[in-house]
Amino acid sequence: GCEILDYPESELIGQNWLEVLALPEHREKAAEVFGRFVAGKSGPLMKNANFRVRDRQGNVHVLDLSSRLMYDEQGVISGTLSSGADVTQRRQLEEELKILATTDFLTGLSNRRHFLGAAVLAMESFRRYHRPLALLMLDIDRFKRINDSYGHVTGDQVLVALADTLRETLRSADLCGRYGGEEFVCLLPETTEIEARLVAERLRRAMADRRIAAADGELRFTVSIGLAEATPGDSTIETLLQRADVAMYEAKAAGRNRIVSCGGAG
Repeated sequence: GCEILDYPESELIGQNWLEVLALPEHREKAAEVFGRFVAGKSGPLMKNANFRVRDRQGNVHVLDLSSRLMYDEQGVISGTLSSGADVTQRRQLEEELKILATTDFLTGLSNRRHFLGAAVLAMESFRRYHRPLALLMLDIDRFKRINDSYGHVTGDQVLVALADTLRETLRSADLCGRYGGEEFVCLLPETTEIEARLVAERLRRAMADRRIAAADGELRFTVSIGLAEATPGDSTIETLLQRADVAMYEAKAAGRNRIVSCGGAG
C-alpha cells in the first residue's frame, strides 16, 4: 500500500484510512459500507473491484480490493484483513476501448452500432409507455463536391462542424450519431413531430450560418433533413429510420437545404 500510494508508514499507521485515502465525494458512503461490514452485517467477505483512492500527490488510483473479517478465539470480530491490486491502467484501457467501440473517431458522436443499440431501447420504451419520440436524419448537401473541390481535410472539418452544431443545439437527452459517410441521425425523446420540426429548423439554420476556413476563403454548407415521429405502426427502429430516410431524400429532391416531415415538404 505504501508503495502504490507513495506514503511512508509513519503517515499511515494509526490513521483512519478512509480519511486519508478515500475520495472526499465517496468518503461518507465508503464509511457506511465499511461500518456495516466490520459490524458483521454484510457477511465475512467484501469485494470492490473499482475502489478509488488518492495517493500522496492527489492522483487517483483504482484498486481491486478484497476485505475479510478476522475473528478471535471466541468468534468475535477482531479486525479485518484487506488486500488489493492497483488496476488503474487496466481500467483506463477499458474505458478507452469502450469509447473506441461506441464512438465515431472523427466526430466524437455515437457510431452507427452504438446509436442503433440505444435507438432499439428507445423504441421499446416508446411502444411500452407511448411517449412521443422523433427521429431526424441529416445529410450534407453536395458533400462529394466539397471533397472534390476543397479536399478531404476540409471535408472532415465540415463533418466535425456539423457534429459540433448538433452538440451545441440539442439537449443532453437527445442521442446523435454518425450513421455513415455524411449522414447523421438524431433521436429526440419526449418530442412530437411539431416540436421536432422546430428543432430541425434550428439545426438547419445553424448549419447554414456556420463558416469553415478553406484555402480560398470561407466555406458554407447546408443540410437536408428528414423527420419522422414514431407511431404505433413502427414495429421496429428500422421502420422509423426508413421513413426518416425517405423524407430526407425527398428534401434533397425538392431543392436541398430544407426539412421534409414524413412526406410533407417544409
